[in-house]
Amino acid sequence: MKNEKQMVFLVEKINSQGQGISHLDDGKVVFIDGVLPGEKVIGRIGTEKTNYALCDPVEIIESHPQRVVPPCEWYGQCGGCQLQHCSYGLQLELKKQILEDALYRIGKIDRHVSVAPCVPSPLTLGYRNKASFPLRDKNGSLMPGFFRKRSHNLVHIKNCILIDQDLQHLFGRMSGLFELMGSEGYDEKRHRGIFRHMILRKAVSTGEILLCLVVAREPGNKWKERSIRFYHALAEKVPAIKGFLINVNPLRTNTILGPLTSVTAGKRLLDDRLGDYSLSYDGTAFFQVNPYQAEGMFKYVSSEISLSGAKDILELYSGVGALTVFLAGSVRSITAVEDWPSAVDSMNYNLAKNRIFNVRAYCGKAEELISHMAEEGFDSVVLDPPRSGCKKEVLKIITNNIRPESIVYISCNPATLARDLGDLIREGYYIRKVQPFDMFPQTYHVETVVTLGKI
Repeated sequence: MKNEKQMVFLVEKINSQGQGISHLDDGKVVFIDGVLPGEKVIGRIGTEKTNYALCDPVEIIESHPQRVVPPCEWYGQCGGCQLQHCSYGLQLELKKQILEDALYRIGKIDRHVSVAPCVPSPLTLGYRNKASFPLRDKNGSLMPGFFRKRSHNLVHIKNCILIDQDLQHLFGRMSGLFELMGSEGYDEKRHRGIFRHMILRKAVSTGEILLCLVVAREPGNKWKERSIRFYHALAEKVPAIKGFLINVNPLRTNTILGPLTSVTAGKRLLDDRLGDYSLSYDGTAFFQVNPYQAEGMFKYVSSEISLSGAKDILELYSGVGALTVFLAGSVRSITAVEDWPSAVDSMNYNLAKNRIFNVRAYCGKAEELISHMAEEGFDSVVLDPPRSGCKKEVLKIITNNIRPESIVYISCNPATLARDLGDLIREGYYIRKVQPFDMFPQTYHVETVVTLGKI
């Protein structure tokens, strides 16, 4: 229901989406974009539902002392960032509060469990080694951009200050490729058009870059020939670009990637490095987007495993083995499980070239493989699931069958983390440490490592 009335609100706190929370006189909760705790604002109520209302700020009457001018010209339109309007120090405080709120409210975690201060990112801008740009048709031509807040309407942007500067520079040179795509940008509603997403990915340590196009179906040979010519011309101007991949996703879904990836030109894998380890991965495998922060987090997780005294580890959702190689040096054995086939291929390759021989890698879904591994006697389980968290059956087998002495849970979603921690605690585990890391500056996202012990 549209309301459009204006009122004065006092912002009480920030929720897990970076929105300010206030209340109407009748107690109904109000969510306000672009505000900070303690601010007094004039807001216009837009949509009002039975249990909540959405409000747009019209004027800040009393501002927070750490409010700053957002550095991005598309801030407020693009939905990628939510906290550019506050100082970085305040961002870290808010992320800790967001995590605490989720643990206590959703997980029903005892408030005596303390959350450590959020570890700051070495870079607050230009830290992303990967960018995925949706490609859509607009008035007969292709338009790249990012989605608006809470919508799939595209904001056409010219650059993104969160991504690596070399990727920003490369994105600015893509007009020729966009012209080749013509009016074949993807239409979600009608499931038409060929070109769904463009992914740019950089190995920060070597500078190598991959270009990957996600398509609804394979483009014709003539188009491929023209695009290959464009790629080679681009590579002459930007020598860092090393490969051109096409990923096919024919499904009517919001998931970006499909199951089939082919090399159109150049090479498939990027060669990168974290700490003492050499790592390779393709344009579709999961790899932390902030490598500057990831290295520190992986060292922290490895130290937690060492402190626990664990010797035989089960690692679920292991990706290309970036964390695995950090863990391997301090344990007797690791059993690693990952369901993305190309990531498992990369993991085996990474283990071999780093001369790590105490890891067994398995390809398959954690919920399907874990039951077959329950009798192997693991001292510790390391979990790094997607944003949706762990499946119930995974947690059940860990707590009822494996019963490890310790669990290390890495999460990028405080809500699902809190939910899963509640289940683990009810099954006989307790929280030793909660350490947030700022993997995604300028956004509401917060990465967290939780160490649990068996009661």
